Amino acid sequence: ALLEIARASVDQLRPMFAERAVEVDVICDAEPLVDVDEGRVTQVLINLLTNALGHTPDGGHIKVVVAQDEATATVAVTDDGEGISVKDLDQVFDRFFRGSSTTKRHGSGLGLSVARGIGEAHGGSLIAESEGIGHGATFTLSLPRV
Repeated sequence: ALLEIARASVDQLRPMFAERAVEVDVICDAEPLVDVDEGRVTQVLINLLTNALGHTPDGGHIKVVVAQDEATATVAVTDDGEGISVKDLDQVFDRFFRGSSTTKRHGSGLGLSVARGIGEAHGGSLIAESEGIGHGATFTLSLPRV
């Protein structure tokens, strides 16, 4: 159950969210079932949540939305943080890319590349969306439903 994986991933990071007073909401309009390696999908969601936290100001907000359509289950992680410049949006999944305009450059730049690879290995995808700097970002993991 993708919703259970999402909730467990959020619960793992609750102390980090609390430390920064970042509110996290898990919203679900469906409870899709997926045939996945739970550990690897958890790895993807932990990466997305950690990145969202790293780019969200203290007291900010992160939203995790689990949804489905006829063939696909999705988990979208949206933050109200610094966002991604339009010119960097296509590159965020490139190995070692850490953004040209971000003020917080954490990590090695491998996490999103690995996360996308895990999504694709499960027959799905991982995409990034942002209206630009100052507008937050959304990362959506899509997986085939069973």
